[in-house]
Amino acid sequence: MPLFEVLMPPDSADPFAAELVRDKFSWSAALVPPLWAILNGLWLEMFAWGLATLLIVVAGAFFGGEAAVWLYVLMALWFGFSAADLRIAALMRSGYVAAGARIASDEMLAERDFLLERAP
Repeated sequence: MPLFEVLMPPDSADPFAAELVRDKFSWSAALVPPLWAILNGLWLEMFAWGLATLLIVVAGAFFGGEAAVWLYVLMALWFGFSAADLRIAALMRSGYVAAGARIASDEMLAERDFLLERAP
């Protein structure tokens, strides 16, 4: 079953404002990292991706084009595997606090479990 990380916005007592982030591999983050980062508001990560890509291009001039391609593929795979962690880190930088984790078959059930736990 999937794992969902629950994050609450700063100074919010409303449990309906919680953000749930599923811990899984993201194909969109692996295939089009800059676009995925922009759509998720991860500007710092997008600039880091651009800088790393530039460094790979420069390294390709010294080590060969094939090595640069494989470095890019490895970096894209890493980005896909760490997409959820990058999103959680960006939310925490903006003030969100971790409110726990839920194991559920989909996001709605994880949110329901979280809300039931918070209910008076």
